[in-house]
Amino acid sequence: MYLTIERNNRGNFEVSPKVIETVTKNIIAVTLGDMVKSVEINSEISPNDLLFLVVKLVLKSTDQELFNEQKLVKEIEKAFFQTLSFKPRNIAIAYYK
Repeated sequence: MYLTIERNNRGNFEVSPKVIETVTKNIIAVTLGDMVKSVEINSEISPNDLLFLVVKLVLKSTDQELFNEQKLVKEIEKAFFQTLSFKPRNIAIAYYK
């Protein structure tokens, strides 16, 4: 998979929203597996290169114990640092069954 990541003439990152969505969805699929019914991701990159993520999850209605939200946030941060060489400023996760 090729990622389009560039710096524009002002030195700011230009990352395709599709790249952010793909990286986040892959981590959710690996971490939560078949617990998730659907995923919606909203991202915003501020002018000073800060990335904000809102992850909305619809979980399958099972009697399994809920996932560890802090672990998921750490995995997303780790994936972004390995892939894009920076961490998101804030990751908000909303979920319901």
